[in-house]
Amino acid sequence: MQRHFRSIAVALAVVVTLVVTAVLAGGRLLGIFSGWAWLAIPPIVLVVSWIVGNRLVARRVRQAIDDLRKIEQRDFEAVNTEIPGSDEISELRGVIASAGKALETEITAMKRLETYRKDFLGNVSHELKTPIFSIRGFAETLRDGALERPGVRDSFIDKIIKNADRLSNLAQDLSEIAKIETGELKMKQTAFTLRSVVSEVVESIEPRARNKEITVRCELPPDLPKVFADEGRIRQVLSNLVENGVKYSNPGDTVSVLANRQGDHVVIEVADDGIGIAPEHQSRITERFYRVDASRSRDQGGTGLGLAIVKHILNAHGQRLELQSEVGVGSTFRFSLPLQEATKREAVAERS
Repeated sequence: MQRHFRSIAVALAVVVTLVVTAVLAGGRLLGIFSGWAWLAIPPIVLVVSWIVGNRLVARRVRQAIDDLRKIEQRDFEAVNTEIPGSDEISELRGVIASAGKALETEITAMKRLETYRKDFLGNVSHELKTPIFSIRGFAETLRDGALERPGVRDSFIDKIIKNADRLSNLAQDLSEIAKIETGELKMKQTAFTLRSVVSEVVESIEPRARNKEITVRCELPPDLPKVFADEGRIRQVLSNLVENGVKYSNPGDTVSVLANRQGDHVVIEVADDGIGIAPEHQSRITERFYRVDASRSRDQGGTGLGLAIVKHILNAHGQRLELQSEVGVGSTFRFSLPLQEATKREAVAERS
């Protein structure tokens, strides 16, 4: 590789020397100067041109090639991003450095997606196997004679239906996340009263909570202004959070839905005094299929996608889910929604 760089410098030196020699020879023929002392000038020009060409061109091209080689070897950290000068070669090195950083970002993202894909496929496979094996086992038992035993038959049929529902819920949740992520499922934002939505959610979950001897409370101020969001999706968010609170609470515990105005937003909290979430799990609870207590979640029919759906819905609204939790004390999930009046002011400001 060094020979190529030297040949660049030599080529430049030869070209410059030939030009100078031609000019000097022309001057001699025209009688501008006499004697043969001018013959000493071309060798000097050749040496000087080679030195200058090597320093100003070849060495800097070598640096650009070195950067490209580092990118080729995926040694992105070694690529020089601080390029002195503002000429074309400096610009070239700057473009190489930028391309290297962009390539590094893409490779990192691809590796992360590949890891995610493998984990996702493994998780889906695992989630599907349990209900499928259960359905098959119950069906085979019925075929082998349990149909003639009404008590066993009815129990097994109920279990088959329960596992079929679990598969249906899993497919629906996966479809829901895919649609939200790809933007196929648009948020239809309107103004609505939060109290009515919370009341519906509490009423729908209360029977299950009562069976576990858990109290679900709605604590919203009567003068709470209307919020601006997708009412159906926010109902889904609240349902998932309240269901989680009931699922991970013990008999005698309480799950509360609270809301209060803070500036141009309403802050909503779903709090429980249940088992809590350990710190090492808190950053991962919105990942698909991530379970703090896998056996407990599966026993209660969870798909492991509820909080992932919550995160995606809130992200589509430009909001995020926050968590405060302590093991043995309970958990509080928090998010905010813009007020209707604040949204109107923003719309007016944009038009003006």
